[in-house]
Amino acid sequence: ELDRATLDLIQRMRERDEHGRRDAVTAWSEEILDDMIGFGPLEELITDYERDNEDEMAEDIYVIGWSQVLVKTRAEDRVRQVRSKRPRLGSMDETIHFRSQEHLRNVVYRNLAEIHRRVDENSPILDAKLPNSEHRINITIPPIAADGLWYITIRKHVGSWNWRDLLLRGVYDARLMALLALVVRSRFNVLVTGGTGAGKTTLLNVIAGFIPAHERVVTIEDTQELQLTAERNGSPAHIIDVKDLARISNLDVEEKNVVSLLTKTASTREGVSYTMRDLVINSLRLSPRRIIVGEVRGAEVWDMLQALNTGHDGSICTIHSSGPQYAVSRLQALVRMSNAGVQNEVEILGHIYNAFQLVIHAERQGDGGRRISELGWIRSMDPDASADKLALEVVPLFRVLMSPDEKHIEKFESPIDPKTNESYLADFFRDKRTLDRLRIEDYRPAQGVDSDLEVIKRYVMAESDDQV
Repeated sequence: ELDRATLDLIQRMRERDEHGRRDAVTAWSEEILDDMIGFGPLEELITDYERDNEDEMAEDIYVIGWSQVLVKTRAEDRVRQVRSKRPRLGSMDETIHFRSQEHLRNVVYRNLAEIHRRVDENSPILDAKLPNSEHRINITIPPIAADGLWYITIRKHVGSWNWRDLLLRGVYDARLMALLALVVRSRFNVLVTGGTGAGKTTLLNVIAGFIPAHERVVTIEDTQELQLTAERNGSPAHIIDVKDLARISNLDVEEKNVVSLLTKTASTREGVSYTMRDLVINSLRLSPRRIIVGEVRGAEVWDMLQALNTGHDGSICTIHSSGPQYAVSRLQALVRMSNAGVQNEVEILGHIYNAFQLVIHAERQGDGGRRISELGWIRSMDPDASADKLALEVVPLFRVLMSPDEKHIEKFESPIDPKTNESYLADFFRDKRTLDRLRIEDYRPAQGVDSDLEVIKRYVMAESDDQV
């Protein structure tokens, strides 16, 4: 591979003047460095080389064989080929691609060796993080790839965001953010839903930052994406200019008590695998206060429901769903598929009802932005019904309203319950299950001073951020 490129370089150097030869040497050096310590021609996309605005920054990178590289930018919801901005042996206008199949294979093998992983005919699918980064890579090769091509998908991690960053980006407004902080601190169990690329992991990282640092947290993932750092959600600097809201921003900590568990697939040398279900069961032996499951998609759902029903309040899980109202149905279907021996629908609903209280649905909107489209509350359709007649519904506490062209947010609204002609949010704060949990955290700092609950409730029930 290097010999062919060297011959190409020598031929080009012969055809150029002295200045052109220096440019050719520079281009050669750039390519060699990218191949040796980076991801070859994809390195400039991964590092956003000379791409200073979001219109050019790559968000997802798709490799289809060695000759085609497609990119989805942060500003566009479509893919296209892009041209290199680095000096190359070829033309400056050349589109980014690998030089050959051998070049692609060598770059992949070298990067996987750094993280002690491999991909071959016996293990043709790999899902991992790129070395020295938070970016996620998926590789699929023959014989799974039927046409003989190598398929690589790189999903770039945009960095560590805290609740202020998401607030400024319009993921939620101040009232919704205050409610999220309240329910997480008050140990509500939360289900984060959304489609692929909707921002579930970023949102999960942020709301998990509201967990007090002294509480022991066990995270369970297929690929490590959660970042529960010691800082959790940042220091109280740059607080929003709202006097009492500063109370919930005092989340800086000096230590953390986090255990991170990752699944393991069986290799050709080691036939032992550890599934998500194995890790959920094992997490109960680690004395967790809360459990965070990166994504629920299989038989582990039943063990997770059992854990949340036996004293692990305040846990957070994610699941793929097209909306909050479908999340419960998804959980029901997964329980039936888990071979747990539970087929009675009412019994399954009872476990779900006792396990989760809220559903946060993330969605990519028409303007390309990712935001919370709805915060749902799981409640019984008839509070007076007996256990054998339990029926659940997910009602919206908050819902985003987009403009008719879906280019900007009009407002975050709290819909009205047609049965009571009051907002679902008011019903939520009156609900017995809600009150039982909020009373635990309702500390009064001094006589005559509003409690944190009263302060945050006042913010949440305001009709707009202007009133806050």
